[in-house]
Amino acid sequence: MNENLKRQLGDWWPVLKPIFNSQKFMALREALKQEYSSGHVYPSADNVFRAFELTQFHNLKVVILGQDPYHNGIATGLAFATNNGRMSPSLRNILKELHDSYGCDVPADFDTSLEHWAKEGVLLINTSLTVREKQPNSHKKLWDGFTEQVIKLIIANHKNIVFVGWGKDAANLLSNCYVKHKEPIMSLFPEECETSHYLLTAPHPAAEAYSGGKAGFFGCDHFPKINQYLKKPIDFLCLAESVE
Repeated sequence: MNENLKRQLGDWWPVLKPIFNSQKFMALREALKQEYSSGHVYPSADNVFRAFELTQFHNLKVVILGQDPYHNGIATGLAFATNNGRMSPSLRNILKELHDSYGCDVPADFDTSLEHWAKEGVLLINTSLTVREKQPNSHKKLWDGFTEQVIKLIIANHKNIVFVGWGKDAANLLSNCYVKHKEPIMSLFPEECETSHYLLTAPHPAAEAYSGGKAGFFGCDHFPKINQYLKKPIDFLCLAESVE
């Protein structure tokens, strides 16, 4: 195992060690080396596991799962995030849903890197952690099984996590983890089971751009639902930062 990767994973390492020590991951790593050497792949190789670095396991509260990274060069290693205030269709619709959910404006200086979410305990990952330039879902087969194993290990080693799946691939993966698990670990009524996990799914935020705002992501109210479940709410609007 690459020692730099082990350091990057931090306290995720004991939990995810079975995945990273597997033959399947060794094959994935070699395949990724070839992909990076033969063309443009996003995010950069040193940011593939950045989400785990910013959201350490002990601080994990929420997992937001998307499809795959932006394929136009703006992927940062955190699902849905961008740098330098750049706005993607997905992020624009996420901010609109935030506005509609809380009835107040999103701060003009909102940090599109979403690092503040990550540091508060929101793991922002995709079903595939890499993608070829201008080829969405091009690495789906490469990452097949990886993210599902991560979710299952979180389920087995953590409690009271909110799992959020945006898009068909993400929703199906989370549902499969629930159905295949030995115990009914995701409760539709989390208030009745303090050690359960909570599952939320909705269409992908980007789908609203192609449906005239009728895809179903708008109005899902996931942000207030997440905070209603958590003992300590996430500052999704970054109001604390804007005050500072």
